[in-house]
Amino acid sequence: MAFDYANPDNQQKLKFDFTMNLLDFEKIPMAPNKADIITKKELDNVMTDIIRAQRK
Repeated sequence: MAFDYANPDNQQKLKFDFTMNLLDFEKIPMAPNKADIITKKELDNVMTDIIRAQRK
C-alpha cells in the first residue's frame, strides 16, 4: 500500500509505503487455576523450611 502526499503551497512531497505481512497466530495459553498458583507467603514458608532443614 502506498500513499503519496503533495502540498502545493510549499511544494513538499511525501510518499509513504506500507507492507503488511499476515503471519500465523499463536494460541494464547490458558491461565492457571487458582489452586495451581503459589503465593509469596507460601513460597517464603517453603524457603524457610528448606533453610532450616539444611542447617540441621
